[in-house]
Amino acid sequence: MECTAVRELLGEDEPAEFIETIDTMFEAWICSEFSDGTTGTQRALALSHIKALKRLINSIK
Repeated sequence: MECTAVRELLGEDEPAEFIETIDTMFEAWICSEFSDGTTGTQRALALSHIKALKRLINSIK
């Protein structure tokens, strides 16, 4: 059981896991039914930042 837990923790440090987490968080934010006070322009800018972050993480692989 300890080995499984260690493998899961180490897996979280891999670039693919970071990208999956970023995608999930961004999708949850974009699809949220609750208004968080952001404009379409602010969300578009955030999308650009997310894409740049994903390119950086992919370059680390």
